[in-house]
Amino acid sequence: MNNTSSETAEVYEVLTETLKKLNIEYVKKEDDLSVIASVKGGMPIPLHAVVSEQSNVVGFSAYAPFSVPEERRTHIALAVAKANMKTLDGCFEYNATDGSLLFYSTAYFKGCEIKSGLVQYKILSVCTAMNKYAAAFKSICDGDMTEPDAVKLVDEVK
Repeated sequence: MNNTSSETAEVYEVLTETLKKLNIEYVKKEDDLSVIASVKGGMPIPLHAVVSEQSNVVGFSAYAPFSVPEERRTHIALAVAKANMKTLDGCFEYNATDGSLLFYSTAYFKGCEIKSGLVQYKILSVCTAMNKYAAAFKSICDGDMTEPDAVKLVDEVK
């Protein structure tokens, strides 16, 4: 973190202080200005947050605590597209190669003051979004449903 701008270092400090305030245990990775945590909810949600000096963005990613089996990947791709149509802040990202699924959101910080309230909102919003849809996505992974049924299941999530 020695060659990091003061603005970037300040955002990283706000990130770690907010995690402490929320009583979320995390591992600091100062080499890439990131943190890794597990947020408890309906199911434990792996959380990764990173401050990028290059793009002046702090990014938050909540990972599904399961992988999508190969035979269900088309179903999940369609379900994720439907979920993204219903989402206002952030986006589901699905990797059809390895079956990983995450929800992410970012905040631009160049020339802006990033406060704990915004960081808290971003952390809670990515974890809430993943928690909200995780059961439906898991059912699609574990079930024997058609592609239209998978999309319908996600569409019914409130």
